[in-house]
Amino acid sequence: MEGAYCDSYVTLRHIQRGALNLTPGSFLLSEEILRELNFEIVENDQAPKDLRESCMLFLNAPYLWGGRTPYGIDCSGFTQLVFRLLGVYTPRDASEQLELGEQISFVEESREGDLAFFDNAEGRITHVGIILEEGGAKKIIHASGRVRIDNLDHNGIFNEETQSYSHKLRTIKRIL
Repeated sequence: MEGAYCDSYVTLRHIQRGALNLTPGSFLLSEEILRELNFEIVENDQAPKDLRESCMLFLNAPYLWGGRTPYGIDCSGFTQLVFRLLGVYTPRDASEQLELGEQISFVEESREGDLAFFDNAEGRITHVGIILEEGGAKKIIHASGRVRIDNLDHNGIFNEETQSYSHKLRTIKRIL
């Protein structure tokens, strides 16, 4: 079955049943199959143009373990969907995403779009986010309570609201 993933909010209109709204990252059947099912795609010119815009589609989305939509998303679901919108396949879980790409030795060598991975006290990878750059500073956009942007340094994620580190940095990988 052919299809693609929505890169923005898409509305399908059914001849008898009305509108069906799809969120970014939703699987979309081929146009041929949609026509056979009496659906038409309502055009949407709001598709993100780059990594940052793709990330911002999910900003402030609430955290939901196992979630993969703007209505609820977890950390690895967030990174998976953002990369999917850019045409890059990544596995579902953070520990699997860690297997991809080229390792970056220092935060200072990272660039926007690199994935940062975090571990727990047992050394298990439990969190992932996407590095952003703002005014020369390293930031991270990640799903923790909600999709948010925090500071990133060699220790990990520094949460300005709590004035403390929330996650310990393990490694950085370059996939793009």
